[in-house]
Amino acid sequence: MTTPRRFRIWALAAAAALPLAGCFKSYVAVSFRPPALPPGSEQIAAAPALASARPALKAVAVQAPYGCLAAVPETRGGAGLAAHLRTLDEGRCELWLGALQEALARAGLRVVGWKELLAGGQQGETASAAAARLGADALLRVTAIDAVPLLATERDDDAVQLWSSNGAGDLLAPASLSPRARAGLVALAHDRYPDGALVGLRLTVEADLVRTGGEPLLAYRRTLADDLSGTLQARLLLRGRDTTWRPVRPAHVPAAGTPGGASPGAEDPLTERLRALARAVAADLVSRISGA
Repeated sequence: MTTPRRFRIWALAAAAALPLAGCFKSYVAVSFRPPALPPGSEQIAAAPALASARPALKAVAVQAPYGCLAAVPETRGGAGLAAHLRTLDEGRCELWLGALQEALARAGLRVVGWKELLAGGQQGETASAAAARLGADALLRVTAIDAVPLLATERDDDAVQLWSSNGAGDLLAPASLSPRARAGLVALAHDRYPDGALVGLRLTVEADLVRTGGEPLLAYRRTLADDLSGTLQARLLLRGRDTTWRPVRPAHVPAAGTPGGASPGAEDPLTERLRALARAVAADLVSRISGA
């Protein structure tokens, strides 16, 4: 009877060691370390006339940059980085200008929106003249909106981070892997995102405020960056062992088209973060105009 007992103890110990030896399948989540963000910058110059003009500013017209006015054919298709870049390009005007107009309205100003200004302009009429005819006291000319992706690529040291995980995709602890397994997973991650993983974005806005008669009141340029932490952290969940791994869907993420799954109209995390950046810059710009 002694031998079977010893056998059972040895078998339990061996079974406990099997996951460490790579004999059982386990979960590994892949995330990407955010890059060093470029420093934010701002160049803001208020004319002396702005302070005296504020009490008379009751209505402001918004003029969009040319890039938002040019007709761009709608594109579809593509995935991964291509889809994210398309989101940045297509969303920057609507998101930013919408956030700006909302911020102006919250400050108590009547807003002549950029689409209203565009539709209400007459042939040969300047934007300033159209704004005055539509009842605006000042014209806020947005001259540039640039949304630039920040990528983690193979050139970035330690860009890929590997985590012990579970079926839900939780990041539990840094994964303990053999050098061969780690090298294989890093290579797999770079193969999955050959153009680089999107881990941040930078938004630059340039605008100036003028009276409808042309007197300059404010020149504004600001750049703001965000590392997208929390939105794209667990980009890839894998299940397997040693050098054999396959991507799996986290248990709490239903497939598209299923009850509770992603709907065609759902806003993706990148758009949500771009909207938050736009609101932050818009609120800052409007506070400079209103003096609040």
